[in-house]
Amino acid sequence: MKLYDNTPTVDLDVCSTATGSTVIYVGVVQDLKVKLTNRTGKEITFSAGDHASCFEIVLPSFYTSAEISRMSVTDLPGWTCKATDYTLQVTIDAAAQQPWVNDSILQFTIKGAQTNDKAAPEDIAVNFVNMAGDNIPGSQHVTLTPAMPPVDGKADLRKLLDISLDNQGVVFVSPGYTDKLANKLFLNIKNKSGSPLFTGSATSGRNKNAAIQISFVAGQTTGALAPGEHIEQIRCSPYVSQALFDWSARPDEDKAGGWKLTPANTNTGLLGTDENANVSFMFSDIVTANPLGYTQMILRFTGFSKDDKTDYNDFVHILNINKQPPPPTRGIQHFYSQEALFTVNGPGQPVSFQLNWSMIFVDRITLITNYMGHTPYIKTYTAGTPLQYDHYKVTIPSVAQSMPVFVTIQAYDGNGGFLNSLQFSVFIQSNSFTDPRDHQVYPAVKIGNQLWMARNLDYFMEGKSFVLGNNAANEPKYGRLYYWEAAMQNLPDGWRLPALEDWQNVLQVYGSAADAYKAMTGAGGFNAQMGGDMDNLKSFTDDANGYYWTSTRQDAHNICYARFDSSSRKLNLLNTLPPDFALSIRYVKDL
Repeated sequence: MKLYDNTPTVDLDVCSTATGSTVIYVGVVQDLKVKLTNRTGKEITFSAGDHASCFEIVLPSFYTSAEISRMSVTDLPGWTCKATDYTLQVTIDAAAQQPWVNDSILQFTIKGAQTNDKAAPEDIAVNFVNMAGDNIPGSQHVTLTPAMPPVDGKADLRKLLDISLDNQGVVFVSPGYTDKLANKLFLNIKNKSGSPLFTGSATSGRNKNAAIQISFVAGQTTGALAPGEHIEQIRCSPYVSQALFDWSARPDEDKAGGWKLTPANTNTGLLGTDENANVSFMFSDIVTANPLGYTQMILRFTGFSKDDKTDYNDFVHILNINKQPPPPTRGIQHFYSQEALFTVNGPGQPVSFQLNWSMIFVDRITLITNYMGHTPYIKTYTAGTPLQYDHYKVTIPSVAQSMPVFVTIQAYDGNGGFLNSLQFSVFIQSNSFTDPRDHQVYPAVKIGNQLWMARNLDYFMEGKSFVLGNNAANEPKYGRLYYWEAAMQNLPDGWRLPALEDWQNVLQVYGSAADAYKAMTGAGGFNAQMGGDMDNLKSFTDDANGYYWTSTRQDAHNICYARFDSSSRKLNLLNTLPPDFALSIRYVKDL
């Protein structure tokens, strides 16, 4: 989608038939659909003969002259195509060609486009030669990005990530390059899976070449961010450091004005989960005086691996940047957070979220919340650039139930005069489970579309529940062990003993028995315990395995159960025991 201002021009769109976008698959023969829209406000006329009208198509340098010689142009009657070393000359050969009326489209297809060069993104340009009319640009450009096509057997990294620009990618257009508004863009990449992006060994070196290549569209048109010399002045740095999941940013030696984002040598997991699931980068010194409208940030992911045996497919992701006029008044312009929904899995668990804002000529801000006991945050700014950015982390120490939190920021001038205020709201979803039978509170964790208890049940049932080894010191960690019939009795409303099918759904969420074991005994939140069992002779087994009842009978004498097997390090579901054994319990609830 584009937003057009009042600047008359000719718009250019290019789309690969292999990808449906400006991404070009390397090593694949594909067609390029070219669309030109006359928005000059007048008709454009063509001439034939010695000074014939021509669309001169300048191909990116990742196409060799031999590859260009095999290309042709179709779907444009009355025009002929000739290939040179770096261009396709599409020339009129019919003197009676009709004028190109305003707001109409000329479309044609570049057939047989193929590159074998996995190069940096580069522009394709269309030059307008010997055409008569007003406001005809000399040329128009669109950035094409080479990428490797998907390979069967490789994992899909794209499905595991949420990629976004804060504040919808808005940048303010300066009145000119001498009257600068220096914008910032905040790129956030979130791992939305239940485990780190890489789960292989730390010494494998599988991700030593992993990188995210960032580029912008250079030029002076609506579809470009800024001319090349101004894009080269943009700076990038990591915005949020996440300990073992550190990343770095450095200029891309293959693309002027581009950046390369790479995981640190100590970052073996690439991206983690929960509080370690995000990595953010700040792009600063973004100055543009281009026409209003949309342009793009192009991200190319290459060299990533899932584990010691499986690579991720390379892919390209494109984010919109929205060039808008600067606001006419002083005050807070945008107020936002990367996330607006938070989940707590137990009582006493704090929630922290970072609020970001941009402002123009603001001298002081006050930030308040509706959470009882939260102290207002006040900050005074010294005179500086008119366009400023800041942030503040709000921490809610504990919630007893699900609740919205409203945060208001107020802006004031140097005399204490009120300028404006904006509000942002987040919702905290409490997933803790309170057992109505004894009022114990248990943490809970979301797995797929279900809520699971994240601590073993510890409800006393006379003659039906037991502490491991009859040792009271084991109860806080392992809870109690239950006969199967006791496990099925007097269940809290809305909760149930999970069926074998529920545990099978868990395997589907995590992908394999080994991945489920790793997540559910590690950082995934389930906190599985190796609490052993008690047999029908009341002998306890403490073999470093975790045994959990299901509600599923195999037959009249055997009940299915789930076992966390510390020897194979897998979640094993092909097990049965008589109902007079005593095992651990976790309840589950559908969401």
